[in-house]
Amino acid sequence: MNGSRERPPKRALEGDRLLREQTNLVEDELERSSEIEEIFRHRLDSARLIDVTPESSSRRDALSAPPRQGVTGQPDGEAHRPQRAKARDQRAAPRRGPAGRRALAAILAGGAGSRIGGEKACVRLGGRPLISYPLAATRSAGLEAVVVSKRATRLPAVDCEILLEPDSPSHPLCGVIAALRHAKGRAVLAIGCDMPFLTGQLLHWMAGLEGTVAISLDGRLEPLPARWAAAHLTELEQALEHGAPMRRVLESLPARTVGRSALRRFGDPHTLCFNVNDNVDLAHADALPRAAP
Repeated sequence: MNGSRERPPKRALEGDRLLREQTNLVEDELERSSEIEEIFRHRLDSARLIDVTPESSSRRDALSAPPRQGVTGQPDGEAHRPQRAKARDQRAAPRRGPAGRRALAAILAGGAGSRIGGEKACVRLGGRPLISYPLAATRSAGLEAVVVSKRATRLPAVDCEILLEPDSPSHPLCGVIAALRHAKGRAVLAIGCDMPFLTGQLLHWMAGLEGTVAISLDGRLEPLPARWAAAHLTELEQALEHGAPMRRVLESLPARTVGRSALRRFGDPHTLCFNVNDNVDLAHADALPRAAP
């Protein structure tokens, strides 16, 4: 032997190279997953998130109370959060004048979405998150919009404020009530996050109507989209306590109904009100033409 080191066989070198490439791919995938989780964690600390849950109200009350005797020093970070939320509410207050009186658009995303596998707002339709379609329609309508969700709801990136509703119960009225409280006297145009065929023209028209307004198709009131007047907030809170269905709540209110003839100028009425509840609905929606983003 000449004392030189033997070179490993070519097959062994190729195996090492493939192993390194596979390891790098796994590490890249783990890094991407961590980035995604960080995005969702960051959403809860975002400056655009507004907490109007009862727990947040209790913290605000505690902050506004005079300090207890013998307690000194600054409140901790948790205590400061409601103050920052309140400041954001003030910055987001509607402008005076006709534009400020127009209804606030609230995209409801607090449901579990169990029939479609959960995380409904993130479900992909045409390469985009499902919630992006009603958001685009509100932008086209020129409306101020908020997404209303529960604290645990996973959302894609959205370009508007996120309003937290109470963690329970699981009911669409939770989102409507949270939005009405945030709207400070304005009406709320409630929209499902799973409604990909709404148009800006329809939403603009509904937002400009007076009072509570519901769509009626085939003799039945559609729960969403619907315009909820601020004057009915107390009645909605009572209905939520009894777990009343949205359709029954609308039927109990002096709501104005708009039917097929009024909707036809904006498109096919049933398509406009179509919502995606399960994978069958998703496949059907994917086969229908949708508005460009």
